[in-house]
Amino acid sequence: LLPVRFICCPRDDLIVLIARMLNSLIDINDTYVDPSASPRTTGTIQSSSHVLSSHLTRFHSRTPPSISVYSYLARLARYSSLENAVLLSAVYYIDLLSTVYPSFSLNSLTVHRFLLTATTVGSKGLCDSFCTNEHYAKVGGIHANELDILEREFLTKVKYRILPRQCNIQKCIREDHCNHDLTPQQQQQQLDFDSEHPERLPQAGYTILDLYYSRMISLIGT
Repeated sequence: LLPVRFICCPRDDLIVLIARMLNSLIDINDTYVDPSASPRTTGTIQSSSHVLSSHLTRFHSRTPPSISVYSYLARLARYSSLENAVLLSAVYYIDLLSTVYPSFSLNSLTVHRFLLTATTVGSKGLCDSFCTNEHYAKVGGIHANELDILEREFLTKVKYRILPRQCNIQKCIREDHCNHDLTPQQQQQQLDFDSEHPERLPQAGYTILDLYYSRMISLIGT
């Protein structure tokens, strides 16, 4: 049985749990294809030629990488010494990015670049010491300048809200519904107020990672 707290979970077991969760999500998202594509592609992994141009993001690969999600995540964790909080934050970042960036979907074409970006950002935001982008890029199999672009894209989309807190997602949802009625000055005033009063929103603090951990166990099992 896995421990109740994610911080006590052996890293190898946590990687297995996260990989199984991501694969389940990918299986669902990979069934979506461009309605205009050939009927033979229905229900299969979407190729780059069948992804709607409006749905393309910087996280898309031309073709699904040959390395599995588990092997890739294990490689990132091993050679970049990723902590449990960083690994679990990557799952949280899926919800955060999807909230502010509807074009993003975790699938076979986006998962590897997303995981590399998420663990890079998480390491810098949550850890006292971390590696350079050159190191992370080498481990992840891309050029450092490409990782720089991915990191900048991610941070800009989530407005640098990289600490795992449920209030971040709630803020994004409220902003999406309300910002069209607010002036830029009013939007900034609201952001400043929320930053000074995080207790106003539910699940403020790092307990959100334990919540994600327990939900994964409930969905995937031990």
